[in-house]
Amino acid sequence: MDTKKTERISKLKHEVNDLHPILEVLFKRLPQISNVEYTQGPQEMGADFVLTKVDETLGGEEYIGCVVKVGKIKQDHQEIVRQIEECEIKRKIEGGKKEIFLTEIWVITNENITGGAQEKIHHRFNNKNVKFISGERLVLLIDKHYPEYWKDVSVSTGEYLRTVQKKADELSIAGSVLGSNNEDHYIPQTLERVRPKKQLNKLRSRKTKFTIEQATAQHPFILVEAQMGTGKSTLLAEVARKLSDSETFNLTHELPVLITAKELLEKYHSNCTNLIAEVEKENEPLEDQKYTLLIDALDELKIPAGERIDFLEGVAQSINGRPNIKLIITTRNIDNPEQEAEIEKHYARFRLSYLTIAQVIGLVENYCKDKTIATKLSKDINKSQLFRKLPKTPISAILLAKLLNEHVQEIPSTMTELYEKYMELVIGRWDMSKGLQSQREYEVLLNVIINSATMIMENSLLDLPIGDVRSLFNQYVDDRNLKIEKEELFQKMLFKSEIFTFNEQRQTLRFRHRTFTEFFFAKGLNRDSTATISQEIYDLYWNTSYFFYLGLRRDCPEILEQINNIEFTNDRYELLKIFSHGSFLLAAYLTPYKQIEKSVTQSFSEAARLYDDVVNNRIESPLTALPSVQILCLFTSLLCENFSYEYFIPALEAHAEDLFTSPNKEDRDFAELFLTESVLITLKNQKAYDRLIKDYGKSIPVQIQAGIMEHSADENNDSPVVKKFVKNFKKRIKSNLGLRKYLIKMYESPVYDESQGIESKSAQ
Repeated sequence: MDTKKTERISKLKHEVNDLHPILEVLFKRLPQISNVEYTQGPQEMGADFVLTKVDETLGGEEYIGCVVKVGKIKQDHQEIVRQIEECEIKRKIEGGKKEIFLTEIWVITNENITGGAQEKIHHRFNNKNVKFISGERLVLLIDKHYPEYWKDVSVSTGEYLRTVQKKADELSIAGSVLGSNNEDHYIPQTLERVRPKKQLNKLRSRKTKFTIEQATAQHPFILVEAQMGTGKSTLLAEVARKLSDSETFNLTHELPVLITAKELLEKYHSNCTNLIAEVEKENEPLEDQKYTLLIDALDELKIPAGERIDFLEGVAQSINGRPNIKLIITTRNIDNPEQEAEIEKHYARFRLSYLTIAQVIGLVENYCKDKTIATKLSKDINKSQLFRKLPKTPISAILLAKLLNEHVQEIPSTMTELYEKYMELVIGRWDMSKGLQSQREYEVLLNVIINSATMIMENSLLDLPIGDVRSLFNQYVDDRNLKIEKEELFQKMLFKSEIFTFNEQRQTLRFRHRTFTEFFFAKGLNRDSTATISQEIYDLYWNTSYFFYLGLRRDCPEILEQINNIEFTNDRYELLKIFSHGSFLLAAYLTPYKQIEKSVTQSFSEAARLYDDVVNNRIESPLTALPSVQILCLFTSLLCENFSYEYFIPALEAHAEDLFTSPNKEDRDFAELFLTESVLITLKNQKAYDRLIKDYGKSIPVQIQAGIMEHSADENNDSPVVKKFVKNFKKRIKSNLGLRKYLIKMYESPVYDESQGIESKSAQ
């Protein structure tokens, strides 16, 4: 037992003012206690408190009367006897709604209860259930259920801080995609200063990042802007949690006040002085008391933009001249120059920084059940241009974690679903409190956005005039006899800043990133069944859209069969297929794997044929301007980039086995086998080249031998077979002048240079 704690409790001298407030807080935290009524006074009838206890064994409720005294309780304590006798009287609780008899009595003191006193009371009331709580036992209960009491804050302030912590937890859960508290997964967020437009050119190179503490230390009133899902509410919740820690309060004397903009407007009429006055009633303000006002969700006020500026001005003016108050308000991005100028009169503006790739990986790893994915995830995310284009916010990282928890372990396989879930959230499908009144309005917005993306893609536009967007909107709504507030919904769409940028000066609407346009265009292809399967799907203009299209279909063997049957008109599209076909197959990951294997086999066969045709000058191609070894390295790199995912291992191994068992190999067959095994090497099968070397040795074409040497070095291959092969190959180069000259030409001379025409067999 901590004697300091026992001494502190024993020094309480006033029953009502000192001990009762502590007990009231403690009782409310005890398990199975469902209600606490403070009855001290003329009508107490013996019990200072009446507790309602849930009987978990038999069900129902029991009622406990608490007799509280300060000081030692001895045998001659007649006041205790009187109060216990009065506890037999029938009484009303819950505002007179319920009549009860007390079934149990607790005698509580902050000091000792002598053994004689306990024996005397038990003898006198042997028909009653009387229990004793001495100072020492009280200390144990406080340790377990009310530990912050020991941290030198008043009872009222301690309870207020606890209330703020609960509100912070609720805010964190409300802002979480997973519907759980983000505290355990919180990643420290940083801010970037938003400068007035006139200063941008001068300060463009200065992008200093601040913690929230650094920002408020420099600027007492700040406005934090960010897109949906960036973590505005989480930031405020974290600030509130830190400030509501009792030890922190003892150091700073700074009380957090956490509230929504809507509550501040409706309950306090934007006047923070009234809000602070109410907080002071709940606490015992210190002489140097400070406050940090945390006001969330300015953007959710259902008032015109101009009135929001008035709200901000009113909030700032209500606490101007009070240096003991800091103010943090969060909102979605503000991109109106006139509004910005008004805001900057009162507030320093900051924006939440996006997460780094390392932070995304850390957050995903925290959320994922499988803790072994971090290394693989880092590699795959860095390869995924689509993920790099998606805003790197907590919400996108958490959505990715949810998908990976569903055992879709390849990043490209998750990208379409990740975009789809992200867009559903930012349009408002799952949270009608953000401004949409019905599923119907969500469907209208989604389809008009799809139609806008289709117009942009089909006409090679960067943005759309607002007049065209309005026409698309009106046409969709009018054709369907929908009873909605058209103009209100149209304005909501224009200011979906997570998806669009709206240029008020030029009156144009542009998707925030091209991948957003491509995603919604793919949604249109799927909705309208307008996808055209031809070599054009590999064109860089259409490629990402068809990746998303296949991702939306997922289980689509008939589409993959059409893709396999595409006839190419030139080597440009064949090379583009090498560049992206693997991602197409990953997008369609629910397709039966036999179809995937067939497509993998065809991809590597086509790549080997194209390589063989180019290096032997059978076709006209820009690639012939490169040396043959560089061409081999290019093909190897592209295929490794596209197919080095665990998902493809069974298909690659099966294809390699088929190649090994086929007779009469030509140069093209060796190239195909090398390309296949190279991808397996990248997938950490360090023995992938071993069989090729053991079975064919020096009969492997020189270009492929050079490829084995280069690729094994790049992958730090530790296979003894490969190391011995490379060592012998280098010896032969030194001792064979013809081979050395041939290799120099392969490394340095373009393919179209006919002087390179030395037979590889004779060179060996």
